[in-house]
Amino acid sequence: MKKQIVLILIFFIIFSISSCHPNKNNPYIPKPTSTPFTTTATETPTITPTCASGGNKIQNLIISPNTVLAGQNITITFQFKGTNTGCKLAYFAALSNQCCMQNAGTAGQAILVNETGINIACCNAQVNSGRASQCNGDSAWRNNTDASCGMEAGGAPIYMTVPSNWAQGTYYVLVGVRECNVYVNPTPYLDDIISAAFTVSP
Repeated sequence: MKKQIVLILIFFIIFSISSCHPNKNNPYIPKPTSTPFTTTATETPTITPTCASGGNKIQNLIISPNTVLAGQNITITFQFKGTNTGCKLAYFAALSNQCCMQNAGTAGQAILVNETGINIACCNAQVNSGRASQCNGDSAWRNNTDASCGMEAGGAPIYMTVPSNWAQGTYYVLVGVRECNVYVNPTPYLDDIISAAFTVSP
């Protein structure tokens, strides 16, 4: 009788261990899941450029005349402020079908004022230092036509010829500045830039 009881107890113990093994269907032990590893690509945000508005080192850009024919000249005036007492503020000017500066050589944009001259040949120029103002920075706002400390010697005017093959529509003057040197070769390196619209009439 004792032998039978021992055998029954051994059988019960073996059965209990087997039924509680993690590999069995125990409702209290979660079954392993096989979820495939996936990666989500990081999306690069689309940045919509805003129109160049200046205000830091250049302001009050005025175009004259405001409506022209293709092939005619426009003259620009503006105010600028250099803050580096050790060098002059450099600038360039361009015409474009966009109100924000793009890389040099972009279709629809023409850099026409750079270190080589004013109203240079259209349309593939870059900027590799820009044109320097007449005085070192003093944190004062000055007109570009100022005779002593303007952008050009004696306050000479800044003008550009609208490319003769540009269709009628709205275009923009862009004037960019940077302390000491300014670059668009082809990427723009600027401290500040301003834009103003003009019309090419039929």
